[in-house]
Amino acid sequence: MADQKKGKGIPSDGTMSFFEHMGELRKCIVIIACAFLGASVVGYFFAPQVTRLCLDLAEGYSFVQISPTELLAQYVKVAVILGLVVAIPVFIWQANRFAKPGLKKSEDRIFLGVMLSGVFFFLVGAVFCYTIVAPLMLQFFLSLNTIDIQGLYSVKEYMNYLIGVITAFGIIFEIPVLSCILAFTGLLKPQTMMSGRKIVIVVCFIIGAAITPTDVISQLLVAVPMCLLYYFSILLVKTIARFRREKHPEEAETEEDEMETMKAERKSRWERAVAMAEAQEKAEKES
Repeated sequence: MADQKKGKGIPSDGTMSFFEHMGELRKCIVIIACAFLGASVVGYFFAPQVTRLCLDLAEGYSFVQISPTELLAQYVKVAVILGLVVAIPVFIWQANRFAKPGLKKSEDRIFLGVMLSGVFFFLVGAVFCYTIVAPLMLQFFLSLNTIDIQGLYSVKEYMNYLIGVITAFGIIFEIPVLSCILAFTGLLKPQTMMSGRKIVIVVCFIIGAAITPTDVISQLLVAVPMCLLYYFSILLVKTIARFRREKHPEEAETEEDEMETMKAERKSRWERAVAMAEAQEKAEKES
């Protein structure tokens, strides 16, 4: 019988039966659930202060609750979010603990790095939205009131809007992590990202215009970080592609063939365009 790690009950060679896997998975889920519930209970005592910080973000707004339980519901919602945030390190620890026996040492480092990077970039996006983008958007919406209509805003609707926007920015900032995952699996290559960068830049500005007010500054605050994240992702994917070529030399030959094909296609398109322009110019001269 395989030796087991002290205090963990996981075989050192990673060999476990189906039921042993299920037992370890249940143990991980229980630990994560307990951490989440405990953090949520503690977070409830800080929920009023956090809610107050969110409301203070909307300078010039007046808030009301339209039902007796509305404010209580927001405290519970904030407590759950705080519980999720606090439980993230426990989740990463347990996920890494569960997956580690079945991974190589290099794969274990990659797995842990991807999870930590995902949390880091999500938090950066959330903080960026809370400190810069959200206040600008809220002030823009307030400036639209040019006919002196008294605004009384529901705490529930405001909190839903703010949480939704912050979550959206957190997900947007996951672009580098998602790119790394696809690059490690071989589904994304730097040539693909480089060839599509112009389209991506246009899409970033379209998204910036769609989720922000119509002023240029707010659009730039959304579009420019997205573009920078994309170019940063290209650098990461290039690094991963270089690492994969060292480990799998046969992939390097395939990529070189694809690069030659892409260059030939671009060259042929350019030659066709030049030929058409010359033919049109010749026809105009003859006429």
